[in-house]
Amino acid sequence: MEDADSSTIDHQPPGSTPFGQMRLPAYSGAHIMSLQIINFQGVPHIVTPYQKGTYIREDAFWRQFRISCSGELSFMEDNPIFGTWQISYGFFLGERGLIGDAMTLAETRIREHSFDLPEDAVGFSPDMIYIRDEQKRLVLAGRTRGSRIDWCRPVSSEQEARDIIKQSSTLHSEGSFQSGWDNFTTARHLHLDADNLEGQLVDPFWREHARVALLSRGQ
Repeated sequence: MEDADSSTIDHQPPGSTPFGQMRLPAYSGAHIMSLQIINFQGVPHIVTPYQKGTYIREDAFWRQFRISCSGELSFMEDNPIFGTWQISYGFFLGERGLIGDAMTLAETRIREHSFDLPEDAVGFSPDMIYIRDEQKRLVLAGRTRGSRIDWCRPVSSEQEARDIIKQSSTLHSEGSFQSGWDNFTTARHLHLDADNLEGQLVDPFWREHARVALLSRGQ
């Protein structure tokens, strides 16, 4: 894992000796993961489980994964007889330090339909969940299905990634064509199918970690 801020992510400094160590139990999905904390000059760092020999400053560790949700926000027409109109919208759901915890947060928010809507909005329909790291690389994605999330399984090869990019591009093109003919519902479903495919395009660094997180939950 790389970061421009060397104060937050470090390999052990040459010749340095941590003067305090402890282990911190942390929940990750249905499992408990033991995290090692090492103090360097009084500053606690966590030994990241995602890259051997790398330490992340504790405060940065617990916010390394950002969870967001995209979907459609609904507003009432000026004349209620005409119903509602929608716009694409996204919500920031929170930050977590472990992939499993990020998944749990997303699942809870979707299950409880917990969104801080703008004052004039009348509803929100979630479509996709995204978990990204501090460099905005995709760690995991999922498509919402009612009150649950179907997590996208990461691609297993670059060839598979290229095939998915080709398929999703075709779907987006078809969606744009349908929008041009005012077939907005059809267009929306086509774009969503493309987004779902693209959810498999996890950054190469995170693919195995994402697969492990899914397997730990029986997925």
